[in-house]
Amino acid sequence: MKETYTPKSPKLLVVEGNDDEGFFEKISKEIGIKDLQILSLGGAGEFDAPRLKAITQVHDFRTIVRSMAIVKDADEDAGRVFDSICSVLKVFDLPVPKKPMEFEGRGSIKVGVLIIPPKKNKGKLEDICLFSVQHLKEMTCIDSFFECIRTVADEFPKDLSKAKIKAFLASRKESVPHLGVGVQKGYFSLDNKVFDGIKEFLRAM
Repeated sequence: MKETYTPKSPKLLVVEGNDDEGFFEKISKEIGIKDLQILSLGGAGEFDAPRLKAITQVHDFRTIVRSMAIVKDADEDAGRVFDSICSVLKVFDLPVPKKPMEFEGRGSIKVGVLIIPPKKNKGKLEDICLFSVQHLKEMTCIDSFFECIRTVADEFPKDLSKAKIKAFLASRKESVPHLGVGVQKGYFSLDNKVFDGIKEFLRAM
């Protein structure tokens, strides 16, 4: 984590990195979610027992926090990611949701897990953000650019979604280097239906 966590709100959203933090700050404000504290793990890999301990064992956590949500990219296997998070929750005797996008409560706290993209087996935040702008004419240019690179270059981006996001951000009148900043600046329409599942999850906190 970027810094020591101090509980400040009854709702805690744990995300992977800075881009996720910027995204969820923006979308939660747009749908009127209040009393939400967002904690970024700093893009530091798996959500594991040491990280959960650093969050849940701090002073006043169980006094203040009433709803905790954990957000992770599906990457190549949403089921594996969900099961991994649930196994960590069990270590600390926290409520374990039966499936993604649902909350399980016990005692004074409820816990939910959101795997991005919702209801998909593979993907990440970049994928749904790309979907939200795919109708724009400039995306045709970006798609063509990478198809050209694929045919003529010796190297090709390992993560095409991240590469396309960077190209899209570079195409804006005011270029920014990071997805989270682009979301904050309104470069992605959060009214797009692709974000409905995320909004539904946040409202349930």
